[in-house]
Amino acid sequence: MSKVTSRSWLAVCLLGLGLGGSVEATIHTVNVGNFFFNPVNTQVMPGDTVRWMWVGGSHSTTADGSSPKFWDSGVMGSGSYDVVFLVSDGPGPFPYHCSVHPMMQDTIFWAPGVFNARINPMSLPGTEQFDVEVAQSDASMTDVTALWTEMTNPGFSPSRVGWGWSMAAGSPGTWTHMIKPLPGAGLTDEWHPSISSLLTGTYMTATATYSFPPYTSNSAVVMTPVTGTGGTWLPATPLMTGTAGVNWMDYPVVRVDDHPTNPPQFVNTSHFVWTEFIEGGDLDADGDGNMYNDPADGCRLWYTFSNPPGGPGPFPWPGVGPNTVIWAGPVMAGPGAHIMQRPSIDIVGPVGTPAMPSGSIYTAWYDPGMAIVFIDASNLMFGIPFGALTGGAGPSPVAPCIALPQVLNGGIKAGTTVAVAVDNGPNCPGNVYVAWADMVTGDADIMFARSTDGGMTWAPFVRVNSDPAGNGLDQWLPSMSVDDVSGEITIIFKDRRNDPANFLAETWVARSKDCGLTWSDCVLSDPGPLPPFSSYATSALWVGDYLGIDAAKAGWAYGFNDTRNGGDNDVFFDKYCLPDLDGDGYDQSVDCDDTNPSINPGAFDIPGDGIDQNCDGVDAVMCYTDADGDGYGSNGDPGTYTPGGVCPPGKVTIQGDCHDGAAGINPGATEICNGIDEDCDGFIDDNPVGAPTWYRDSDGDGAGDPAADSVACTMPGGYVANFDDCDDTDPTVPPCGCCTLRGDANGDSNLNVSDLTFMVNYLFKGGAAPACLDHADVNNDGNVNVADLTFMVNYLFKGGPAPVPC
Repeated sequence: MSKVTSRSWLAVCLLGLGLGGSVEATIHTVNVGNFFFNPVNTQVMPGDTVRWMWVGGSHSTTADGSSPKFWDSGVMGSGSYDVVFLVSDGPGPFPYHCSVHPMMQDTIFWAPGVFNARINPMSLPGTEQFDVEVAQSDASMTDVTALWTEMTNPGFSPSRVGWGWSMAAGSPGTWTHMIKPLPGAGLTDEWHPSISSLLTGTYMTATATYSFPPYTSNSAVVMTPVTGTGGTWLPATPLMTGTAGVNWMDYPVVRVDDHPTNPPQFVNTSHFVWTEFIEGGDLDADGDGNMYNDPADGCRLWYTFSNPPGGPGPFPWPGVGPNTVIWAGPVMAGPGAHIMQRPSIDIVGPVGTPAMPSGSIYTAWYDPGMAIVFIDASNLMFGIPFGALTGGAGPSPVAPCIALPQVLNGGIKAGTTVAVAVDNGPNCPGNVYVAWADMVTGDADIMFARSTDGGMTWAPFVRVNSDPAGNGLDQWLPSMSVDDVSGEITIIFKDRRNDPANFLAETWVARSKDCGLTWSDCVLSDPGPLPPFSSYATSALWVGDYLGIDAAKAGWAYGFNDTRNGGDNDVFFDKYCLPDLDGDGYDQSVDCDDTNPSINPGAFDIPGDGIDQNCDGVDAVMCYTDADGDGYGSNGDPGTYTPGGVCPPGKVTIQGDCHDGAAGINPGATEICNGIDEDCDGFIDDNPVGAPTWYRDSDGDGAGDPAADSVACTMPGGYVANFDDCDDTDPTVPPCGCCTLRGDANGDSNLNVSDLTFMVNYLFKGGAAPACLDHADVNNDGNVNVADLTFMVNYLFKGGPAPVPC
């Protein structure tokens, strides 16, 4: 997948500011002919023009109803028609057709990377934004909302949650940005947000809130609804409140059950998991300012839920179900160790099974004490406790894990992020997937495991990122989702494969269309690897604890942060990142065979080879003029290349007509005796229909060999008209003169059906010739053929005349 150039990014920025064109805008010419658009699948940058040029026939270029941009040239027979594509036209793609010939179809695409949209346009220089999560509205195909951690001033404090939204599918220049209101209760700072959409268009959010400074103050995790994209924030409800110096609440995650066909008591229910850190008595033993990451400290993972306002369900919002401990363990502090970090959660949809009832929740995390990735599940409203769905013995181990070091090369603080997803799609319904970062190959990689029995057993884990294993280049921070419609699994993560020094970072996306068996990946962030600078007071570099991903009816949505401005983190949104597996410059959105670099929308389509090299859905053909309409093109026409696969009227795909002014002369015609080469094989009157049969006279005695005949318009040399020679090797043997009873082909001195059978075998099945050919020449015309059979049938069965006497 190619990266966006500096001119193209400038074009996006200018258009985002409302300017009408781009720098160095390009005109892309598409020819319109009988019956094709060529080239197809054009990729454009903002401000580029697509110019349709008529080269044959009367056609239109008309946007499909599904295209976010509409145009219609009307029916034209000549000239050109221009359309300029702007960021404000939406994310595409832009399918179109010919209104006269609907089989003429094509699509305009944005070039890869165009839609890296900055979410936080109002943030001041030097401030930091990271830990972004995105959610697409379940009530709209175009509305999307994002939350992120925002350090509103240079340095660590204050920490707030940024709130951005777009009503144009996240396109660049369409984002509005504010700071989320604080949840109250005297808490002054907020971070680590999570967001998920209800089917009604309301979003449920979960955030961690505290009083400055962190770790030594009070804290809480809260849920707060917001009434739609750019809507109103409703009152916050605490899920759990901590006590300064005793425990610390952090890393809340919310997922809404937005499966409309799930049992009604589950639909629109919000599910929450979060982490509680517990001070174990050694206070801040390592002196880093965090009281909860020392050897004596511990942590717990909690879960609860809230039903939608008005029910059904036992705890309608603002009510909250009971807080339930999923897991408890030590923080395992010390050099190179990790404290418990952000868990993950997902929901079983209508594909639920008895082992995985619809509406159940799955959660996954990394246990720093055991170096194992764990999973657990429950359905508390059905009375199914944690552990019951994963074997009955509590959390189920997914895989051992070699944790990342706490600080990666260059000073990047690495989070041990774990992601879980339930497959509610059509391919592998009921599968459960877990992804995490692991050092098992010697550097940080994204690993993936799947379970087909609800999490009780796990297939061996696989490596997701496609760079060479053990190359010393890190990948981390995976977030994962499954598209309920296509079943495609997608994981977003940080990646350093393009920097041999393992210092710079990009955001990448990996995708699997076969339930996690195989993976392809592509770079999502536009400008390539960038220095992850930060203005934290601690001077430690940071990229955050997680990235955002959402799969909804509007497709994929990705949220990520980078430092492309060279000084601090900003947060960005995109919807498109498709791999280019064969390296031909075309990703899977347009490449119809991404395993073959000679097949792509820009390739030349070799005519007539049965392969669609240019991905327009048909094989190109050569078309030849057929002036006489007999279906064969003139040998004198060099042919016209036709990518659309359909020749215009008056032309055909088969050449070979040696006389294109006579419909009866072509390679499929039948030769007759007239001195003309009807079948265009270069031979006149060869193998003609209705010609007489001649018999070879090898010994020159004037009598022909009945077993060696030839059909020709004129008698060939060495042949005669009769077949009277009983021995064609000896001229002294006179003609047979053997006729005793004409019609007695088998020589039994009787005329009956057995003679007919003998003649059929001789004429059509390679049977023996009659001892005397005159016996088979029933009509006495000098030939033995079907006419003799007809004569004999008429005589034997229809009262016809008797054969002429010998």
